[in-house]
Amino acid sequence: MPVHGQNLVSWNSMLNSFAANGRPNEVLTVFREMLGVNFAPDGVTIVSVLTACAEIGALALGRRVHVYAEKVVLVDNSHVSNALINLYAKCGIVNDARLI
Repeated sequence: MPVHGQNLVSWNSMLNSFAANGRPNEVLTVFREMLGVNFAPDGVTIVSVLTACAEIGALALGRRVHVYAEKVVLVDNSHVSNALINLYAKCGIVNDARLI
């Protein structure tokens, strides 16, 4: 993506497109690139990343994203909460899903 075209909306569009089309590895790759150019994730970003983590069973990464979401107070976002429930349920951590 050209530098002049980079903004949070364009990053989230790419992340969401990959997540919605069953390409979780690409979500995580683009997410790493996004962080590498100092774009801070928002709720939309977090939902896409948690969806990707759930799809591939990346529980450790999903937990780190959960900690970040708590730190920046995104866990009150219902979309983020639903993505966390999905992550924990798909990874077999039903008690954590219930706690959300």
